[in-house]
Amino acid sequence: MIELKEIRKTYSDAEALKVINLKLLEGSRLGLLGNNGAGKSTLMRILSTLEKPDTGSVLIEGKNAFTQIEEIRSKIAFLPDYNPLPEQLYVKEFLDFQQKIFNRSLSFVSELIEKTQLQTVLNRKIQNLSKGFRQRLGIANLMLSPAQIYIFDEPLAGLDTAQRIEIRGLINAISKNKTLIFSSHMLGEVEYLADQIAIVHQGEIVYNEKFDHLGNYIRVSFDYRVEEAFLKKINKVEKVENTRDFEYKIQSIDHSDIREEILDFAREHELEILEMKLINSDLEEKFLALTTPKTKRF
Repeated sequence: MIELKEIRKTYSDAEALKVINLKLLEGSRLGLLGNNGAGKSTLMRILSTLEKPDTGSVLIEGKNAFTQIEEIRSKIAFLPDYNPLPEQLYVKEFLDFQQKIFNRSLSFVSELIEKTQLQTVLNRKIQNLSKGFRQRLGIANLMLSPAQIYIFDEPLAGLDTAQRIEIRGLINAISKNKTLIFSSHMLGEVEYLADQIAIVHQGEIVYNEKFDHLGNYIRVSFDYRVEEAFLKKINKVEKVENTRDFEYKIQSIDHSDIREEILDFAREHELEILEMKLINSDLEEKFLALTTPKTKRF
């Protein structure tokens, strides 16, 4: 179990985190959802023991994370939003070095390279990698550690639609049998990966509940108008609604995430997707209600 008790953090005169209390069971998948500047990254750095709170305690498996820091850090693998990597090294050179650090077998590393689909860039310098491949390499590095807690800070930021789907699927696959904590300002990505969602707003957790996927639908925009009947041919689609202009609301038979099916269909029929998001109508309403400033009424 991970438990945060009465966590506070202030920078100069700015209060980054007010009073944070949070419990997370082993094997849970917690999504921290909030706008930019809400306090998510500060909370991530504290959870990963990179930053100490002003007050309060972080307990991991009942042990204080900051008084038993070496033991706790061996249980955690953290991928920050800026993904620091040695720019001058080649991908293979970096993985070989990390393999020795973590004492992993060559077969383990080969399997890891295949899982993260890094085969084509092994002889490329890290500084020349695309954002998507940098994330793959960061995830591969994280997988080399024996950690049981994976922490990702905005892992899908700056990626295009196809890259987001691929990296999100990779995170989902590698975090099975792990405790997963990740932050995002993108509602759909949190909904896909999390079984527990906490909304962070102005340094406070204003919502923290187990997540129900039954309200899910896909919001997708194309570069021109497409007939609803045509989009109903997408695998698993039950309902299609043209909500405005070139934007559509697509719902699957079992309310599951079918963005990969939509992407495959678009590629097959040469449709250009401008934007695609997984939406949970109940959560969307809660998020807007909790984070949108209330306007004065006269």
